[in-house]
Amino acid sequence: IRNRFFQDNYLYRRTSSLYRNLTLSELSGSMGDLGTLIPLFVSLSRQRSINLSSALFFAGISNLITGFVWDIPMAVQPMKSIAAVAISEAWSQEQVSIAGFTTGVIMLVIGGTNLIEFVNVVVPNPVVSGLQVGIGLRLAGRGMRSID
Repeated sequence: IRNRFFQDNYLYRRTSSLYRNLTLSELSGSMGDLGTLIPLFVSLSRQRSINLSSALFFAGISNLITGFVWDIPMAVQPMKSIAAVAISEAWSQEQVSIAGFTTGVIMLVIGGTNLIEFVNVVVPNPVVSGLQVGIGLRLAGRGMRSID
């Protein structure tokens, strides 16, 4: 016999909904960013900019919470950008932590106030693409120097 309180509980309803909608596509999509995020985390760990186990633990917990509450995974693009700059510029743990915290606060404010729509209108796509290419080139240059 199921407890009436448990059936009316938000956690029960949410877990049941997620389980009913779980497909192979959802599972494979949830792993999509690991191919780029894990190598970046390992590189940051090798240069002692992050503690790998802590970073993976908190990234996993954050993904579980955001996926469970808002039905979407946590955006990892800001983390990948921070990681790429931190690798190419050899940032310290303090610099990576401050960048991550600041980015998190900004994302919380922009997302919570729906200012993201304004940012999407004001910032043209070529600016975003240019930043991505610039960061990618810096990271590639750092990789080429590391081959020696």
